[in-house]
Amino acid sequence: MIKYAHLLAIFSALFICISPARAENYSGIGLGLFQLDAGVGKKSTFGTFLQLGNDFMPYLGAEIRVGTTAKATKNNEKMQMEWLVAHYLKPKFDVSDDFVLYGLAGFAVNHTSLQVSTANKLKKTNISLSYGIGAQASIGDHFRLGAEWVRYARKTDAALRTTSFQGLSADGFVGTLQYLF
Repeated sequence: MIKYAHLLAIFSALFICISPARAENYSGIGLGLFQLDAGVGKKSTFGTFLQLGNDFMPYLGAEIRVGTTAKATKNNEKMQMEWLVAHYLKPKFDVSDDFVLYGLAGFAVNHTSLQVSTANKLKKTNISLSYGIGAQASIGDHFRLGAEWVRYARKTDAALRTTSFQGLSADGFVGTLQYLF
């Protein structure tokens, strides 16, 4: 599984680095709320990511994200997505010249942690199917402002959270700002 994940990561990077002359490259930042869940209830916390992407076709692009979240506490449990690296294909639909709806489909490699009371911190690195939807509006020639929902991970089992930690569920509700170059 990890071998295939590495191949998909390399394939995604090639889309970004090798693109037609008319393709739009972009970098950006996402800021917002991430809902983390260890199996006993969701807790929202602040999260952020950096993104690098390429719209290599009029209706399709590729994107890589690197991000993290702050710690969230619920019922004396401290949860955190310490880091994530996500790889996506990004199908797009132009509503108008300045407004785009898009989807995200790919995978995320994420490292999550859980600490219950004063027990040792449990950590897990997972590769998860990741998907989402969003909308963007162009601001001038070089900027895009957007909003999106993304499911980064779905790996919770309340019965196993303290004996065999499987990772956290993580959803992001974020605003994005991109610079086109």
